[in-house]
Amino acid sequence: MLQTTGNSSKSDVPSTAKSNNKSNSKQKSAIETPVAPPVVPIKAPPAPPLNKDGIEKVQLETEAYDFESLGFKINLPKGSLVAKDSVNNAISWMVADERNPTRWLFRVQAVKSNDPQSDTESQMRNHLQSFKAAGNEFTLLSDRPTKICGLPARFFWLSTPTGDIRAISGWFILQTGTGEFVVFSILTTEKDFAYAESAIDNAVVTIEIRDMSAVQKERADRLQLGADILKSFTPAHLKTIADGKKRLYRSWRETPEGDVEQGWVSIEMKAAPRGLTDPVANPKTYTESAKEQGFLISIDSRSIDEDGLNLTNARSRYWVAWDRGSEAWSVRSVPQIPGPKNVFSQTGARLRVSSESAGTDLAVLTSALGAETEPLSWTVPSTAYLAHPLSLMLGEILPRDAGAPNHFAMWCFDPTTGKISQRTFKWHADASHPGQWILETQTSFDGPASTDEIDAQGHLVLRSFPNGTRMGPTTLSEIERLWKAKGLQP
Repeated sequence: MLQTTGNSSKSDVPSTAKSNNKSNSKQKSAIETPVAPPVVPIKAPPAPPLNKDGIEKVQLETEAYDFESLGFKINLPKGSLVAKDSVNNAISWMVADERNPTRWLFRVQAVKSNDPQSDTESQMRNHLQSFKAAGNEFTLLSDRPTKICGLPARFFWLSTPTGDIRAISGWFILQTGTGEFVVFSILTTEKDFAYAESAIDNAVVTIEIRDMSAVQKERADRLQLGADILKSFTPAHLKTIADGKKRLYRSWRETPEGDVEQGWVSIEMKAAPRGLTDPVANPKTYTESAKEQGFLISIDSRSIDEDGLNLTNARSRYWVAWDRGSEAWSVRSVPQIPGPKNVFSQTGARLRVSSESAGTDLAVLTSALGAETEPLSWTVPSTAYLAHPLSLMLGEILPRDAGAPNHFAMWCFDPTTGKISQRTFKWHADASHPGQWILETQTSFDGPASTDEIDAQGHLVLRSFPNGTRMGPTTLSEIERLWKAKGLQP
């Protein structure tokens, strides 16, 4: 039977972490989960070209996707959606067709056998025996050994009855070492089988095996470049960003039927004392440490729930000292529904040991569903550490000059996973829009990237998330028009 390796995510977490407790509660701040200008409804695409067998011709992405932790790159079918998953410390990636409904999807993961003699054929046999022992009826459609990058590989496909139709499942197994494999577990339908098989066939021949020692060096080099960039985040530079102007953004998701509204976000960046992160604190009674001035990002938002009817209000305050020596934040979101509410809240703080020294310990407390999780606490990395508040609008803070590093990494708190992890960034001038810059952000190794487009004045003009959500500038009148058309109160 195919076994998932304990492909640990320890490389994501600095060794100084004091707690690895995880919170499944996700932060509700709309700046981190998406929100921008109305777009013309998407037109139906032209009919795709066919190959000589009458099957839709497979087009691949021109840039290879780097499954860095698994040690390979691959040119995926064009428009593929990628999502990283982790269950019991076993990491895998889901890759799906861009079409809706999906014509194919597969899970890619590392597999390690306890038998050093195991090969692709024995892996296949073990899987079929387990499938049969579980009482599953199936037909082996094909078994095709091959080589990829000179390494043993194998495709096999099964047909399984599911009611009135037959489901098609397939496996691509690549042996990368003694008892070590990369496995694609594929699902499709009889109707889409020919295209799915062609898509996977075309993609896997582009696989490029990576040298893991080189990967580790690349990671170290990226962190050093991140540390170099952080030196430019001086108090004087941050003060130029904190202009005190409120900006309004719209959030929407593009679909073939047109845009689906998801919410609005108001953002203000200004100079302010740390005490403003506490919504109930009285400025007249601030402690001396709460009076410390710094960079405050205030985010207020209203999002539309999946049902398209219910709303959630959120208030978030993120603060960092001018010298980045301390940070604090508070987030609170409340569903606008009658009766009991699932109120989400989170507070985080890294406070100074003394008035001169930078804080070294970050503590985060999250509460949801009426219960608090155990507080998380870390000693932050001593180098290349990005304060969480600055991660929210990083594209507006980065130096926009040709000499700036274009591929770097930093350690940062990730509210989705509830841990400090290494983020990877690509930063470059936008060749198609003179004066504009583009920031691509991966919140974890091998994860899908979000993209920020920054205009010549250094302001965010579009944020694109991997799930298809977009966020960009708008006006109050436009929000009112769009929301009232749906019978909603903005």
